[in-house]
Amino acid sequence: MPLKFKDFQLDDLARAACRDSLILSWDKGGGKTFAAFAWPLIKEAKRTLIVALEDLHPQFKDKARDFGTIALPLTSIEDMKKWKLDQP
Repeated sequence: MPLKFKDFQLDDLARAACRDSLILSWDKGGGKTFAAFAWPLIKEAKRTLIVALEDLHPQFKDKARDFGTIALPLTSIEDMKKWKLDQP
């Protein structure tokens, strides 16, 4: 099924594409999980930090698979160093 975007999603993502960082605060059901993966693709980012409630980690891992990528939960500084995310 093709994705259908709402006007505000297209407008907001287009504006966000002009920036190097993004804080997204759409209402519940507004597509935040989708945008969390779409925006880095638009920006051609090599890596992205998504800050989400721990309860949402499984949802983000599932959505990452839909986008053909991997979401790694960082539960400590050691996790960050293990994945070499503390390096440029």
